[in-house]
Amino acid sequence: MIQLCCTQKLRQEWHIKPRDLAEPKENLSPLGNWYAHLFTLDRRKTIIFVNEKTLASFIIFGVKKDDPDKLAQAFLLGVAQVLLLLGVTKNKIAQILTDYQQVEFSKTSDRRLLGVLNDLVRHYKAHVKQRGGLKYSDLDEIIYQANALPQRTIRYLSTIDYLHQIIEDIT
Repeated sequence: MIQLCCTQKLRQEWHIKPRDLAEPKENLSPLGNWYAHLFTLDRRKTIIFVNEKTLASFIIFGVKKDDPDKLAQAFLLGVAQVLLLLGVTKNKIAQILTDYQQVEFSKTSDRRLLGVLNDLVRHYKAHVKQRGGLKYSDLDEIIYQANALPQRTIRYLSTIDYLHQIIEDIT
């Protein structure tokens, strides 16, 4: 089981009720839990997902608020796509996703990670604006560049390098 730690803004927008939230807890899977936040990118509601251990991130936009199950499905599809984009083999992705059979929602609890999340939001916004908007942007390229940035919280490694170090240990 994986926890998707959602910011208050996302929980309100998607009508995730307090009674539907699990208590935040550590996840022992290789990648751990993920954080999710809602922001506006080029006048579209966009959700950013950030992994708590590797800081791997991706965004999805154009998702209509509906029910939390659709959010969980979009998240799982996004995880598989970003791992493939970052060079993870299909076999490793399948192994990782076995831990993600169930998704539960919780509140955010790590302020450091919220800071990283906000920095990544600024990065995505700047790159889309630089290219003239989403219409002229290659989303895969922007996501890859965001994950190629060195991160202080993971010993100045890029997310891609750190992700591959962790994934090598998966049997």
